Amino acid sequence: MKTARTVYLVGGDLEYRRSLARALRAAGYRTHAFANAADTMEATDYIEPGCVLLDTRLPDEDGMVLLRRLGELRAEMPVIVIDQAASVRSAVRAIQAGAVDVLEHPFDDAVLLAMLDQAFAELPARIRHELRVREAVLRSGRLTPREREVLHGMLGGLSSREIGGVIGIGIRTVEMHRANVMRKLDTDSLPGLMRLCLLAGLTSVDDEEAAA
Repeated sequence: MKTARTVYLVGGDLEYRRSLARALRAAGYRTHAFANAADTMEATDYIEPGCVLLDTRLPDEDGMVLLRRLGELRAEMPVIVIDQAASVRSAVRAIQAGAVDVLEHPFDDAVLLAMLDQAFAELPARIRHELRVREAVLRSGRLTPREREVLHGMLGGLSSREIGGVIGIGIRTVEMHRANVMRKLDTDSLPGLMRLCLLAGLTSVDDEEAAA
């Protein structure tokens, strides 16, 4: 018997969800069902980490849209998509949208359980990664606009003199801002800085302004 872990059943009809829940509980999993996208999104802030089984049959939203929204709000949770008429094209779409696997209905319970085993094996690493991302975003939010300009130059491989020339400040002021950037982002090397900025989505100031 497996240690109880939570599987969230999303979409499909009521009898399908009940049948699937019985099979999963017999295999040692806890289950929680959501009939539609609205109920799922309402719960995303408080449900504990687990694996999502997303049936593409939703009464209120396209399954791929919900998949992307789950990835934005709960990126640590692996999602297995269950498709009534899976094709190579639809499977690729699902994987590109963030699914860890795609299963065509009807399916063998053993295949589903194997997918869940793999998904839960990866869950701790996904949680750790998401925590690092959130921490990186929080740290980056401490930077002043001028420090972000200096950071942009650092990520572009510019020297302090070159950064000063671009943004119109002296080299000593640039060095001060560089030190503040490294301190606020809690890193002591350029490779570490680049990894943190990649996690936070801070590849360049221009990208941020374009997205604003």
